[in-house]
Amino acid sequence: MLTTTATAARLNVHPQTVRRLVKSGLLPAFRVGHNLRFDPADISRFLEARRA
Repeated sequence: MLTTTATAARLNVHPQTVRRLVKSGLLPAFRVGHNLRFDPADISRFLEARRA
């Protein structure tokens, strides 16, 4: 599982942008307490969908 900061680095965006993508439903995430966590496979699928 990746943190918001690690996901932002992989997507080359600001962490706030990652939070906005989650809020809009474009990027799946899990809540662990108050923190977001991301499945690396979901990030790869997101990137592939954006490239197509």
